Amino acid sequence: MELDRRMMIKFDWETLVLALSITGLSVLLLYSLPSAGRVGIHLKQLVWLGLGLLAMGIVSWIDYQRLSRYAYVLYGSVLASLVAVLLFSPVINGAQRWLDLGGFRIQPSELAKPALMLAVAHYCAQVRGRSDGPMALQHIVVPLGLMALPFALIAKQPDLSTSMILPIILAAMLIANGMRRQVWVTLGCLAMGALPVLWFGLKDYQRLRLLTLFQPQNDLLGAGYHSWQSKIAIGSGGLWGKGSI
Repeated sequence: MELDRRMMIKFDWETLVLALSITGLSVLLLYSLPSAGRVGIHLKQLVWLGLGLLAMGIVSWIDYQRLSRYAYVLYGSVLASLVAVLLFSPVINGAQRWLDLGGFRIQPSELAKPALMLAVAHYCAQVRGRSDGPMALQHIVVPLGLMALPFALIAKQPDLSTSMILPIILAAMLIANGMRRQVWVTLGCLAMGALPVLWFGLKDYQRLRLLTLFQPQNDLLGAGYHSWQSKIAIGSGGLWGKGSI
C-alpha cells in the first residue's frame, strides 16, 4: 500500500489534467457540429478516450524497469509490423498504413513512437551507467540508427507527417539525456546537409504540402484548401466558433 501511495503522489497529474482538458474541448467542439447528431462522432471520441485512459492506467502500473528490459524486443516487434504493413497491407488512397487483425485494424506507425522512446531511453541509460559525463559523439550512432529504421519504413508507406515526428522525439530525448556541444554542432551540420537529399526524395504532392503549409494561398483549391479554410473559420467564428451550441 505504501508503494501504491508513493506512485499516486509521483504521478504526473498536471499533464493528465491538461490532456483531458484539451480532449474535453475537442469533444465539445465535435458535439457542436451540425452533423454530430447524425453520426455521433463525439460519442466515438468519448469511447476512444475511455479506452485510452484504460490503457494508460494499465501501462502506468507496470514497473518501468520491466519495460526497459524488453525495450529492444518491443522495438523489434514494431519494426516487424511496419515491414508487414508494406508487404500485406492494402493500398488505400495511395498509402499503406493499417494492419487488419481479424476485423481489428492497427496503425503500427503510431506504435513506433513509444517503441523508439523505450529503445533510446534504454540505450542512453546503459551509456550513462558507464559514464557520468555528457554523451559523446560515438554515443549518437545507435540512437540515430534506431530512429532511421522506422523513419524509412514509415516514409515508404508514405506517411510524411508521422515519420517527421520521430527525429523530433529523438532530439528531445537526447536533450534530456545531455550531450556535448560539439555533438549538436555535428548533428546540425548533418541535418542541413541531408535537407536537399530529403527534399528531392519527396513526392510532388508532399513538397507541395510543405510549401502550402506556409503559403496556402498559392493553391487555395488544392493542397492549401484546409489551411485556408481553417483561417476563415477562426476569423469568422469568433470566440465561440460556428457550431450549434
